[in-house]
Amino acid sequence: MTKRKKNDPVKQAEETVAKQSGLEEAQLRIRELEEAVAKKEEELKESNDKQLRVLAEFDNYRKRVNRERQDIARYGCENLIKNLIPILDNFQRAMEAAGENQDFQNFITGIKMIQGSLFAALQKEGLQPIRALKEKFDPHLHDVMMQVETDDEAEGTVVEEMLTGYKLHDKVIRHSMVKVSKKKVKEPREEKK
Repeated sequence: MTKRKKNDPVKQAEETVAKQSGLEEAQLRIRELEEAVAKKEEELKESNDKQLRVLAEFDNYRKRVNRERQDIARYGCENLIKNLIPILDNFQRAMEAAGENQDFQNFITGIKMIQGSLFAALQKEGLQPIRALKEKFDPHLHDVMMQVETDDEAEGTVVEEMLTGYKLHDKVIRHSMVKVSKKKVKEPREEKK
């Protein structure tokens, strides 16, 4: 067996080849990692762009909804007002006619017609009067203003409607103000002496 010298050119060549091979593998691995990092950076950039677009779209949506909400609050009663304008015109005509014609009965008839038109316009929008007279008292619909002693009605029955209550669709917007029956209190008889 021959011993190689420390400065053996063959051994040095083998070591150089091994180093170069390892260096090439390292360089190849570095290139792969750089490509992976570049790919991830591109994906991250695309993800950030997408997120910014979604945020911008949401912000635009929020602004549009706020504008629509403001428009609804501002112009929500437009249909009601359009229905009431002809009634205003009728009131004006009635007032002009009252100045020209002193027939009070015709004036009253005209006012009743206008009242009917007004009520019909409000009914189109969902207004409904609350039935009260001869109904059982309901605290969700009626406010008791007075109690009246009577034998004619069952206790807790509405005997007089002082002010009409109204619902808008299913919501009570004004309670009926009513008088409600209560049993007559029987006064004790005085004993004869």
